[in-house]
Amino acid sequence: MPHLRVKKIGIASVRSLFGNPETFTSVCQQRNISFAYQGMRIEVSGKMGTIVGANNSSNLDVVFDGEWHVENCHPGWKTRYYDANGNVVQDNTAPGEGVI
Repeated sequence: MPHLRVKKIGIASVRSLFGNPETFTSVCQQRNISFAYQGMRIEVSGKMGTIVGANNSSNLDVVFDGEWHVENCHPGWKTRYYDANGNVVQDNTAPGEGVI
């Protein structure tokens, strides 16, 4: 069996997982989260992650900290959105709140 050579070309970035911007914009409009953007920090059910896109289920694609795969997350279910300074923009973590 031949050997493979592997060369590290740089640190992986969550930006490499960003999805289609048009789909993302459409989902944000449908779900009334026009403030959201790809790369925005989000907390879902207590887990921190980064929004990388949206999908045909009108949900967000999120990569959670320490992971390198995309998760399908409802934008209003136990979510807390953060701006670039770490301030809460929208909080949907209270019982009965935020389901869109």
